[in-house]
Amino acid sequence: MLEASDLCDFLLKGEEKPVAAGDAQDKWVTSKHKIFARLVQYTEDAPYDMVTQFVEERDGMKAWKGLVAKYELKGNVQKAVLQKELHNVAMAEGDDPDVFFGKLETIRRQLKNLKVEVDESSMIGAVMGNLPFSYESLLSVVEGDEDLSYEDLKKRIRVFHLRHARSAKGEESALMTTFDGKCHGCGAYGHKKSDCPRRTDKGSSGSRDGGGGGGHAGRGGGGGGKKIKCHHCHKLGHIKKDC
Repeated sequence: MLEASDLCDFLLKGEEKPVAAGDAQDKWVTSKHKIFARLVQYTEDAPYDMVTQFVEERDGMKAWKGLVAKYELKGNVQKAVLQKELHNVAMAEGDDPDVFFGKLETIRRQLKNLKVEVDESSMIGAVMGNLPFSYESLLSVVEGDEDLSYEDLKKRIRVFHLRHARSAKGEESALMTTFDGKCHGCGAYGHKKSDCPRRTDKGSSGSRDGGGGGGHAGRGGGGGGKKIKCHHCHKLGHIKKDC
């Protein structure tokens, strides 16, 4: 909640109030107020009661330190919990990879504050071990790259995600443009008569074959016109476009 608003670094550094009045001091005060507002928004019950003790000053720094002192795990237990979380943060199908990376990097920073360094290989392992199944083809490629860095892996995953998203969108668009009806030529579903694969385009109908007589020729000896049926009114002797 704080990382999304760029307040996490402010808290972790524990910056002191700038001595000289001016923009830097104003920014420091504003950051404390923003942190306080976020804590009020995202806490409830006992943690909320603790945060609101600092409502007069709206001091988010003091409220945060109070929460940490009471609720944060300490020492080796906290290290073990965070290391386990690092390798259990899973990315679901369709998720934005940057959200996934953000969660891992937050844990990495928390471990660093406890004097535990998470190296490149550990970050790469945490990423590769928790990608969804659709990334299997990418993993089979990067696993053979001995010089792969964590940043390179992130870039490849972002590119793969964008391509996969575009491909899925294209397939969805193709499904939406497919004709969902019946062909008036062959009677099959899924295409129009104008696109019918059985269309022969032999030319005009029998009702016009008899010269100047038009409809009368269709009624003549062979009765060829009567074999033609209109798919609009269902009567014999003409086609739909002449109905």
